[in-house]
Amino acid sequence: MKDYDLVFDKDEMNKALINYKKKYGIPFIIEVSGTPNSGKTPAIKVVEKFIRRNKVKYKYIREAAIDCKINNKLSEYYNLWTLTRSLELLIDVFNNDYYLVICERGIFDALCWMEFHKKYHNISEEEYKKISDLLLLKKFTDKIAHIAVFKCDVKTSIIRECPHGIKIPHGTIVNNRVLPLINESIESIINRHKEEFKNIAIIETSDLCQDKINCEFAQTIKNCLQKYL
Repeated sequence: MKDYDLVFDKDEMNKALINYKKKYGIPFIIEVSGTPNSGKTPAIKVVEKFIRRNKVKYKYIREAAIDCKINNKLSEYYNLWTLTRSLELLIDVFNNDYYLVICERGIFDALCWMEFHKKYHNISEEEYKKISDLLLLKKFTDKIAHIAVFKCDVKTSIIRECPHGIKIPHGTIVNNRVLPLINESIESIINRHKEEFKNIAIIETSDLCQDKINCEFAQTIKNCLQKYL
């Protein structure tokens, strides 16, 4: 098992973040996206703890859906709400004194959900194009330094929904009908738009424990930051 002291060197990370901000005039923005129950949130919390203890001036933008009052998570309006809220929160950090920003589900994630709603026939091709054209504006995509896409298979996602062995009914999203479409949508967006983002790292977590997922996430950040040393 990797030790975080070996994955991250504090001085190198700080130097890379300073260099990045000098070059682009904005914080190093990381977006985290992917399959439900693929280990995203626990991995963010561990990396955030490292960043906080090393006195990096940073911002954690939590998943906007937490604040959404729309009950139907399969409604296109649910994801349109989270899309606009995520954009608002991201724009707020473009010009400030942070050196690093972690965004849990943002522009890339919104593209995946719009792809999902197109496959689910909730939005038309014309609506999909207009929404994706907005999200893919270079004034947005160029601001995202690193995208970590956590992926796991359907069976693993469902098992992780109840990790302590208590059998519970399938949720609105975590079920055998919706999860395959989500994973298909993620793949479609990666294949179609990978050249429009600075850096996309795919972390396949189906066969990994959470500790290993955390280290894989940290390593993708380190790999990206090394370009700016």
